[in-house]
Amino acid sequence: MFGHFTEQYGFVADLTFQHIVRLKPKLEAMVQSVTNIQELYAKALLVNREKLQAAQAAGDIVAAEEALRRAEMGVPADPFDALRASGIIAKRAAERKADQSGRASFA
Repeated sequence: MFGHFTEQYGFVADLTFQHIVRLKPKLEAMVQSVTNIQELYAKALLVNREKLQAAQAAGDIVAAEEALRRAEMGVPADPFDALRASGIIAKRAAERKADQSGRASFA
């Protein structure tokens, strides 16, 4: 999954706390740690770096948080652009135009 990255760097999962307290079996704890690392790495790849860097440079904490939050949720960085690009607005407008029943529609 990590390709060339793993060739250059070694990884160590710190399970010290688990070994001291023994809350979970060692192998299950290790597998769980690895899958958590994979999930967080995948989320990091979704971050719009340009928007994040622009927000950081501008000192806009809210915009920086939103860039990260939207990536974490797996939703478009700009929901309005995504809505417009989806074509649903034009489709709904055509459906309303075709509907001659005289009812109001705001979808």
